[in-house]
This record gives sequence, C-alpha cells and structure tokens, in this order.
Amino acid sequence: MVTSYLFERLAYTKKLMYFCHTVEQVKIIRKIVLDYFIYFPPGYPKDDIGKTIDTSPVWDIRKRAIQQHVSQKDDIEFIMKIHEKLPREEHFLVWEKATV
Repeated sequence: MVTSYLFERLAYTKKLMYFCHTVEQVKIIRKIVLDYFIYFPPGYPKDDIGKTIDTSPVWDIRKRAIQQHVSQKDDIEFIMKIHEKLPREEHFLVWEKATV
C-alpha cells in the first residue's frame, strides 16, 4: 500500500512491478496447499502480466539461499515442494508512468 502511494507521488519513480502468479501456477499451488490460513490471490491470466523473468539460471542459488533459514526448516521444506513443481520463472504486474 505504501509503495503504491509513493509511486503515485514521487516524480523519480517511473515503474512499479508487483510480483504475481499466473492462473496456471495457482492451480498447481492449490493442489498442494489445500487449506492455507492466509488469503491467496486467484492468479492472473498471462495476457495481464507485464513482465516474466526466467529464473532457471539462478535456481540453485535461490534454493540454497532459501534453505539457509534453518529456524524455518518445516516451512521451507513445504515451500520447496511447491517450487519444485512450478516453472522457473517469476511474473510481475507492471505499472509505468506516462512520459510527457
């Protein structure tokens, strides 16, 4: 909320990117996560997604970084089961300010 507020008011911010999941990714996630205690958005059609980044070149680095959170071992194991089934990519909704 604060990020959106500042994006609208600060002249030097030109682009805002929100992380999101595709509808297809959410279908996969929901099969694994049947009863999640926090609201989970339904996902976005690929046509609504402004940017997709291939994260496969850094997958092993990301995985090792996530696994460093040893105090959250149980959560990490659960989260990694989900990530193993998803494509190695991240999606973003993109807002850009019009240039005058």
